[in-house]
Amino acid sequence: MLRRLGLPDVTGHVPLLGALAVDALGSGVFLPFSILFFTVTTPLSLAEVGLGLSVAAGIALPAGPLLGTLVDRSGAWRVLLAGNLLQALGVASYLVVDTFGGLVVAAVAVALGSQAFWAAYSPLVTQISAPGERERWYGLLGALRNAGFGLGGLLSGIGLAAGGTAGYQGVAAVNAASFLLAALLLLLDRSHARPAATTGGSADTGAGWRSVLSDRPYLALTVVNIAFATNSFALTVVLPVYAVARLDLPPWLPGVGLTLNCLLIALTQGPVVQALIGRARVRALQASSALSAAFAVIMLLAAAVPPMAGVVVVLAAVAVFTLGELIESPVLAALASEAAPDALRGRYLALNQASWNISNTLAPALLTALLAVGIWPICVALIGLAAVAALGITAVSTRLPAARQRIGFTPDPLHATTHLASPDDSCT
Repeated sequence: MLRRLGLPDVTGHVPLLGALAVDALGSGVFLPFSILFFTVTTPLSLAEVGLGLSVAAGIALPAGPLLGTLVDRSGAWRVLLAGNLLQALGVASYLVVDTFGGLVVAAVAVALGSQAFWAAYSPLVTQISAPGERERWYGLLGALRNAGFGLGGLLSGIGLAAGGTAGYQGVAAVNAASFLLAALLLLLDRSHARPAATTGGSADTGAGWRSVLSDRPYLALTVVNIAFATNSFALTVVLPVYAVARLDLPPWLPGVGLTLNCLLIALTQGPVVQALIGRARVRALQASSALSAAFAVIMLLAAAVPPMAGVVVVLAAVAVFTLGELIESPVLAALASEAAPDALRGRYLALNQASWNISNTLAPALLTALLAVGIWPICVALIGLAAVAALGITAVSTRLPAARQRIGFTPDPLHATTHLASPDDSCT
């Protein structure tokens, strides 16, 4: 029954699912109001808050490679646990921040904890899941996190209705408590009872990283992932400004669009993964790129219709974008994990995470600059990014067997090509 719904066997890992859901719920409560929190509860100006958070992110950024090495040496479960505890400490510290320096110190702790979480997340999922099941696992966890974020945002809105400093402090306290509860649930999960999937690697950190950086197919995958990651900002960065400022549509539309995205992911991720079973990963990613391009085309059409019809067209574009996201997210995550060797998976995935960090840094500035120019430049850029992603993953698949692997199939070590699609194989 679970398999028909696109869900994995979670026996022994219900506490882990609970930990990730609680983590997302707490983050959903706080993140939408994190900057406002400091402007309300501290004497700092908006500019000082923005600068402090940027400085903290910059200080924490170089920790990525070190955390990847730590995952390989100590195991993903320990690093994930430490990340939750560090974030709990950092967010709790927000409650007593009243200076710029205090903000930076607390935000560095949160940023390091967040990096530790993401450094360990994919290695841990790979460790607890069997080959052929990983898209199901990533799909389920992605759906849980989206549901948690959505519910958290709703609850925080209700909590802040109380108004004033107390409401914001309550939201931060709930977030800190959520990280502690997530850590407790991790302690109850049996992931840490299993041997880490990355044992037996090179003891020499330098030699380990040299192996990673000399793996050209994986480096190419990481570069291509920048295009996928940058396009993923279309909904959060492009949609609000495009719909409200450029098309003069109702200001509530972006919120409705993001809620629709969240609900669709939470409710349909499993069935979408099930529909992908038997398809080659490269074909699935080509399809997701085509849907990203279609989103941009539909957004162009929204500019050519009356406002009431424009609302419907924009929501249709959100649905198309979300379908692409439903395909892309679990497949890209499983591909990045399975293309990495067990002994160095932490370092490999730290490199892959760097592509997301680059996009997180560059995408908002790049996309908003294009939005400032006009409607056509941003839509053409999104179509171009989708084309680069599709062509790039096609090229990578010729040298990376994991990209040609059929979703839901387990590679046969005696017949390594049994479940590989040929470069010109169709998706059907």
